Amino acid sequence: MIQAAIELVAEKGFAGLVLAEVGARAGYSATLPVHYYKTKETLIMMTAQRILDDYNQLLWERLKGVAGLKAIRIFVRTYLQFAIENPKTRRAYFMITSEAAVDNSLRESVAGLAQTAIKALASRIRDAQDAGEVEPMVDPDVFGALIFAWLRGAVSLWAVDPSIDLERMAVGIEGTIVRALRSSGVTKDGSSEGL
Repeated sequence: MIQAAIELVAEKGFAGLVLAEVGARAGYSATLPVHYYKTKETLIMMTAQRILDDYNQLLWERLKGVAGLKAIRIFVRTYLQFAIENPKTRRAYFMITSEAAVDNSLRESVAGLAQTAIKALASRIRDAQDAGEVEPMVDPDVFGALIFAWLRGAVSLWAVDPSIDLERMAVGIEGTIVRALRSSGVTKDGSSEGL
């Protein structure tokens, strides 16, 4: 049923998702989604979690045994490649995260999912600092949030306008992030060097 929900959210958005239609699309009775999920919001959060689980499985496989700046590059590349390889899934996730901006029942859960990704990036930045690959004055928490916002923004833009070359954008984003982490950027005291 989750795959049916992904397809329907990608096609119709959050407002167009009807639990009975999810059951029918999945080949089950129209009432089965209500029995399992009770509400549309619960199904949506389970759908978002499933999308993230699929992405995280791919990411952790690629990150196995990798640390430092290389791990950050893999994180960036995997995030964007997952969108390219799974456009319907990424569109559904985009629709869910967009809905969380106006739906209080989704906001806290979706924000928690984003915080998990930001913390993972910050941890990788700290590892790269420890290895001497990233400038010690870079604030890992701020840069983790900046990287995640940039990635999510790029995918959101691509979801709205698929003519954008996301593969080319991925190369540019990755290179810019690496250069920023190796130079100065946002410092731990919150100031911006060079401005």
